[in-house]
Amino acid sequence: MSYGELPIRYVRTFEAGGKSVRSDYYNPPPDAASYIIYKEGDLIKAKNGRTGQVEYKDNDAATVMQNVINNADPEGVKIYIKRGTYVISKTIHINKRFIIEGEGSGGNPSFQDNVGMTVLKLADNADCNMFELDPASSPPAKTTHYQLPVFKHLHFDGNKDDQTSNVSAIVQNVGSAVDIMFFDCWFDRWKGSPVILRQYWNHWFSRCTFEHNDDYAIKLMPTSSADVFNLFVRGCYFAETEGGIATENPQKSVKHIIVSENVFTGMWQPAINIEYAYNVIISNNIIRACSMEAIKIQGSYVIISNNRITDVSAKSSGTYHAINLYKASTIADLYEVIITGNQINGNNAKSCIGAEGSRVIDKLIITGNIFNTGSYCIYNDDDGQIRRAIITGNVFYDGTRTHNGIRCGKTYPMLILNNQFDKFDVAIALSDVSYKVQIVNNMFEGSSNTPVSDPQTQPSQYRAIIKHNVGYVTENSGTATFSGDGTTITFTIPHGLVSTPTTYYVEAASADAAGDKHVTADSTNLVVTFSAAPPAGTDNVVLKWHAEV
Repeated sequence: MSYGELPIRYVRTFEAGGKSVRSDYYNPPPDAASYIIYKEGDLIKAKNGRTGQVEYKDNDAATVMQNVINNADPEGVKIYIKRGTYVISKTIHINKRFIIEGEGSGGNPSFQDNVGMTVLKLADNADCNMFELDPASSPPAKTTHYQLPVFKHLHFDGNKDDQTSNVSAIVQNVGSAVDIMFFDCWFDRWKGSPVILRQYWNHWFSRCTFEHNDDYAIKLMPTSSADVFNLFVRGCYFAETEGGIATENPQKSVKHIIVSENVFTGMWQPAINIEYAYNVIISNNIIRACSMEAIKIQGSYVIISNNRITDVSAKSSGTYHAINLYKASTIADLYEVIITGNQINGNNAKSCIGAEGSRVIDKLIITGNIFNTGSYCIYNDDDGQIRRAIITGNVFYDGTRTHNGIRCGKTYPMLILNNQFDKFDVAIALSDVSYKVQIVNNMFEGSSNTPVSDPQTQPSQYRAIIKHNVGYVTENSGTATFSGDGTTITFTIPHGLVSTPTTYYVEAASADAAGDKHVTADSTNLVVTFSAAPPAGTDNVVLKWHAEV
């Protein structure tokens, strides 16, 4: 009996007195495995996990696995694959519930702790998908779907240098598996997307690694007959690959997606690129070194929170947004988007958060973020409109006085309040289609060249309200005290506003200031001119004043 056919193996140690104790188990096969697949010389063998009998053997690993699947119980099969490299020369089709589990970790074999994995490697010039999940075709299935398939502790090697087609590790075909779980798997060197999902529902990725792939790691391709919904990606690592998670030519929506606690680094395309999305949470990720956007999204009911984003738009400096709220004319409007608690370093990006295109973003909240700017921190063009937006409680930092904070673009209405802006060229820029913008209770410090740029060319009923900001004073009031000399009729009061006030008044606050007078204003002062000089005295001319831009 070979090692691979042993049902269990353990190590014995001997203590004083010759007492033998079982100290450790050495890679026992899992309980209730339907089949255990292992290598013996040039043969691949499949042993019945209950009887211990070898039922299938062949030089070709795909043939053995396909025989196991085809002849297993229609209700499902659990396959345990011993450590080693298994070359897959043709597509393995699965049409029933399954668990395929490898031995050891699915992690990177260059790490000492991960040696001895189960590796499924695509053969040279195979040019085929490794696994395709097909509809169930036999009882006891009530539909063609089957639930809760699992891939676990496996390394999928796409051998991309010896392929000509954009092939994948796992493809879910319409009408097949649902509730698919990927746990501790490593997808490396695939010419196409390692995983393609075409329809619902409840798909989980946990502790998986995607490296050195020439397409998006996880691709969502909903068809006209079914959505992709309930997708959870958590605790995974994406590196040196074309992109992370993306939709491609979606014919229906992708719904209920959570992408959390992952690391994305070295992406040539966006780390997350999702269209036609509905109910999406992207949170607590580290996204860095993306040649284009970090996140590109079009959808409704979206939350982007507590992410660390840095080093984006390396492909073309000043072209891409770290977070792109995609509003192209070919897709739907965006509704109810919340962006909160993120740290975004725009570096080479056009903006930290950008929105360009002809569609509408309705109900947008941006709060509690820290922005280190690209060309802009927040950018909206003059084409598609942002409606009902609130930007509050953020820190905007440039440090060079050469970049811009917020470009409002086409908005109606927008509230910008309680933010801090430090060292910008223009901190807030309005355009002639920025309607009903309120800029209130912000702090402009570090001597921004222009805290607020407002063309004031909007229709009068739509012009901005700018009040109560520190470092950009648009209203001011006070009491000015002068000593009359009996001959001076003109008194000057510095108003401290950012420009010439449009509304102002001065009234007497002492008897000697009660004479007839008129007031004019320029960009620096209110000028009070009396018809007759107030009498001589000490601090006897007291004027109360107010002015607003």
